[in-house]
Amino acid sequence: MAALLNTDGDRVESVRIAMGLMAPVPIRLYQTETLLTGNRLTPQVIDQAIAVMAAETSPRTSYHASKEYRTTLAENMLRRYLSTFS
Repeated sequence: MAALLNTDGDRVESVRIAMGLMAPVPIRLYQTETLLTGNRLTPQVIDQAIAVMAAETSPRTSYHASKEYRTTLAENMLRRYLSTFS
């Protein structure tokens, strides 16, 4: 995961998030970024962001890792990152 988040006080001013473990090439999480922009990073908003991320991605299963493992890892990484700002 690569991410850049700028805040204006307690609200997200801009955010860019890319995941490398969800597809053969890194993908941007545009819908998740849209949800976060302008909002406070409350536990509820973070939960919504994780749900949107899950809806806009479809991780693959390979001999390296299962779809379920990749999904859990991505959710935990995003939650941990966003929680540092709340």
